[in-house]
Amino acid sequence: VQVIHLTSSKLAVLVLGNEALVATLLFGQLLKKLFFGQLREAEVESLYERSWYAITETCLAMTIFREEFNFRFVALFTALLFLKIFHWLMQDRMSYMEQTPAVSLLTHTRMMLLMTVLFFVDGAFLVSAVGTTLKRGPSVLILFGFEYLILASNVATTFSKYALHLNDLRLGGRWDDKGVY
Repeated sequence: VQVIHLTSSKLAVLVLGNEALVATLLFGQLLKKLFFGQLREAEVESLYERSWYAITETCLAMTIFREEFNFRFVALFTALLFLKIFHWLMQDRMSYMEQTPAVSLLTHTRMMLLMTVLFFVDGAFLVSAVGTTLKRGPSVLILFGFEYLILASNVATTFSKYALHLNDLRLGGRWDDKGVY
């Protein structure tokens, strides 16, 4: 009886939604500390700028699936934005690492671990979206599936650039064919 009340009362759903948002933010702070430590000022500015574009872009795309706007969509959108933020931070940090002469082994390890985790999470969401779409037919999951495909390809591209950078470091910055690759 209490569970039915929690899911049917608008006030209870609002409270549960706020709790979920706070839990997500705390989890994000924990992951940020684990993978990035302290963010640089440029990373924070880039994050704010990209977030507004992503929210606006997704809301515009959602107009196609407006009849499917429900709690599930909000949860999927929050998860997507959460992961996009970590992808953006990863890309910014990798760019910074390429320009910085001395980067600690811990930072390299953190970025490799982050790229691996992001790639597998993107893949899991993509497989889930494709599987559900094949079972139930076209839905808002098509939008999310393409977003996760793009995020996974961004991780692969960033990893490729990182591998080229590591090879250049190994050769002492004297890799003549780096531009070709």
